[in-house]
Amino acid sequence: MYTLGAGRVGWLLASIAMTLVPEFWQTFRFGCFAEVGIVVMSHFISPRLYPLAYPDHKKWLWHTTAAAVFPAFAVPYYAIPGTRLLWEEKASLASVVSAPPNLWLWQALGFAIAHFCVDGIIMAGKREMFVRAMRRPLYLQMMAHHVLSVVLWPYAFSVSACVVAVGYFMATEVTNIFLNTRWFLAERNVGGALMAIYGAIFFLVYTVGRILTIPFAVWVVISTNWTAYAAARTRPVLDTFLTLTCVIPFALNIFWYSLILKGLVKMFKPKPPTKKEMDPICIEESRNSDSN
Repeated sequence: MYTLGAGRVGWLLASIAMTLVPEFWQTFRFGCFAEVGIVVMSHFISPRLYPLAYPDHKKWLWHTTAAAVFPAFAVPYYAIPGTRLLWEEKASLASVVSAPPNLWLWQALGFAIAHFCVDGIIMAGKREMFVRAMRRPLYLQMMAHHVLSVVLWPYAFSVSACVVAVGYFMATEVTNIFLNTRWFLAERNVGGALMAIYGAIFFLVYTVGRILTIPFAVWVVISTNWTAYAAARTRPVLDTFLTLTCVIPFALNIFWYSLILKGLVKMFKPKPPTKKEMDPICIEESRNSDSN
């Protein structure tokens, strides 16, 4: 039974690989080479940038975060015009979820899958360090995201199912430019105006790119001719699973946005006085020192 299941999965992956166009493999190879190169360079450069007494278990997270800045530029560079072109070429809103990928999106997919593969392999190889640095729930969430994306996104392109959703997900990677760079500032305990500016830009970009687009996504779901979509599917179970997983990124965007809002409220909310500040003796001593 196990051998049969593994054989079916292997056959599915092989059939997907055969449908991937040369443009995908070009950007995939370049993306893998670039991110591995950045990780290697980070091992030599980053020790001069680490905060004082930086813990060893965070250093691999530092290296992979540095490498993740590259796809945050490369993936949206191709995904944004590719997704826009997809809408321009598809006249019917009811059938846009069945629109085939264009070369822009294939190139974006190559960079995206390269990132998931390189990042996922390093995270798996240095599992204990990443679990300590990220905490287990976030580590498992990231690994699940990488594995599902590596399998489902190329499959979506190979069968022309939910390509517009994958294109949108890749386009919103542009928000990670500010997320990743802000992470480095936080690790180095940078505060003041610079952190406030980065925080404001990240909040604005995240709101526009990942939150304000949700009502439009709902409108697309309502307008889609799902009967025609289902009739065109050749693997009903897998295609249904693929379609349903498109909801997950939107749910995660809302979840992370709630945490961002809580952080902003905490930042601007006045801090309550500590027990020491509420101590009458300390208050009287403070008054005496001010009067002197």
